[in-house]
Amino acid sequence: MQDGEARSTAGRRGAHAAPRGTWTLPAVGAGRARHGRLLPGPLPALLMGLAGGGLALVGVLPGASLPATADTARPAVAAVVIAAPAPLPENLRRERPVRASRSRVVPAAPSPAPAAVSPSPVPPPPALPGCDGSRPDISRYANGRLPEAVLCTVPGGDGERLRADAAVAFVRLQAAYERDVGERMCVTDGYRPLAEQQVLRRTKRRFAAVPGTSEHGLGQAVDLGCGVQSSRTRQHAWMVANAGAYGWFHPDWARPGGRLPEPWHWEYDGS
Repeated sequence: MQDGEARSTAGRRGAHAAPRGTWTLPAVGAGRARHGRLLPGPLPALLMGLAGGGLALVGVLPGASLPATADTARPAVAAVVIAAPAPLPENLRRERPVRASRSRVVPAAPSPAPAAVSPSPVPPPPALPGCDGSRPDISRYANGRLPEAVLCTVPGGDGERLRADAAVAFVRLQAAYERDVGERMCVTDGYRPLAEQQVLRRTKRRFAAVPGTSEHGLGQAVDLGCGVQSSRTRQHAWMVANAGAYGWFHPDWARPGGRLPEPWHWEYDGS
């Protein structure tokens, strides 16, 4: 380069020429580009790209200046290229192995225990085994002529029988008596067939009802012993106080002062 050209070039640069070794962004404007400017170095450009959202800014080699266009009337514009992120290499596209979470595994809540099922109540044993206690229909039978099917044997006697409903009620009365009194209840007489009532009427006229009219002939009367046969005993007093709760009573005519006192005779009222 000749000296004149060097001076001319230096004159054109003037005081605005950048010192050697500095990096500046290209000027973009509407005026005439008087001289080229230097681009930032690789490191500043990279930092600027990262600060701008991860996009690459300008792919210009360091130290190179933007060439001025042939037509100096046009503005000098720095070419800015926004590059898309480069795809990852094939060897980096592999998915990372899934690692088990280090967080503590919370055990599942235990299933609620099944609700306890209450056992079905066990029915109490029958008061008198073999006797359901239902009141039979005896309307078609004459007094003293009840069939065996409607009668039940009661404890405390020598095979004495009563109508089924009266028998069960009597057994309950008997259990309460023996629990409270602490003694056995004795039964001396129960159901009387017609023939037996006729014999008793002939032999003990004063103490036997007319055959066909006795409560014994209906299976709902008993004669008791073991202390109940006397109106002055505690056994008899217990019967007077408690027999009614079980459907049994002492008839007026058999009470002390009655028409024919019989402390041993008790009847079932069917309740």
